[in-house]
Amino acid sequence: MNPVVFFYADGNEVREGDIIRTGNVRRAVVLKVIQPNSQDAKSYSCEEGGVLIEEYWENGPGLVVETKPDGIYWEDYELISRQQSS
Repeated sequence: MNPVVFFYADGNEVREGDIIRTGNVRRAVVLKVIQPNSQDAKSYSCEEGGVLIEEYWENGPGLVVETKPDGIYWEDYELISRQQSS
């Protein structure tokens, strides 16, 4: 089965390691792209899949699991930079 791909509003694919800006903070990182019905999806209570994000707050980091029923994109998230593929 092909993996589910998630996208930012600008059309870029969401990838692990992406540095992003969220509606909450100016800097965050995508820790994991969670595939539907996977063990990760069960562990993070997002059966339809989603994205695990670490946001950097003044008092320390916080984790967010973002899900989207249509699995298309999130308009509150902006890609700032991407890790280079090796």
